[in-house]
Amino acid sequence: AAGISVLTEPTWFKGTLEDMRDVRKIVGEEACRPAVLRKDFLIDEYQIYEARVWGADTVLLIVAVLAEEVLAHLIKCARGLGMEPLVEVNNDAETKKALRCEAKVIGVNNRNLHNFTVDCGTTEEVMKANYHQLAKEGVMLCALSGIQTRVDVQRYQVLGVEMALVGEALMRSSDAASLIHHLRGSDDTVLVKACGFKDVEGAITAAKAGADFIGLVF
Repeated sequence: AAGISVLTEPTWFKGTLEDMRDVRKIVGEEACRPAVLRKDFLIDEYQIYEARVWGADTVLLIVAVLAEEVLAHLIKCARGLGMEPLVEVNNDAETKKALRCEAKVIGVNNRNLHNFTVDCGTTEEVMKANYHQLAKEGVMLCALSGIQTRVDVQRYQVLGVEMALVGEALMRSSDAASLIHHLRGSDDTVLVKACGFKDVEGAITAAKAGADFIGLVF
């Protein structure tokens, strides 16, 4: 895993700051270790400083619970501590709000926080509605919730999504390490060649989608 999301919210999710500290101790201080993310309802800059002190490398900021000026302030606060926050959105309006606040890492939650339904097409809708702006600003996109298999990951790779955050599937798995390898494509045994490309953009899209070879038409 490239990163580990740790719940620190005590009331609803039974998480603690001690949990995050323990995770940080386990992953150690190596340069190639997974990044530790504090997952909580952060609404004040104190919590950003608190996250850093307790070992977080980054934090989650949920657009739905933050006024625009507060979101912009917390993003700047996190960056001042050397953390690029993961800014969570669930729809087009929230994505545009995140972009106005100059978010550079946006996570699209396929789970609606109002009714907790999961629609794995949410990431695709957000990506298509904001593709040019996301590309122009160099924003990295992360798919959140509803990801169960390698096929789910590949679906988002085709769109240009660069990261996926997986929680429930790992919790339910009897072998979390094997599932992570599977989701990353580490156990792929079939080589895929994508052919017929005439431009760089198409070739890059195919490469991001997982193609092993690319055929060009001259």
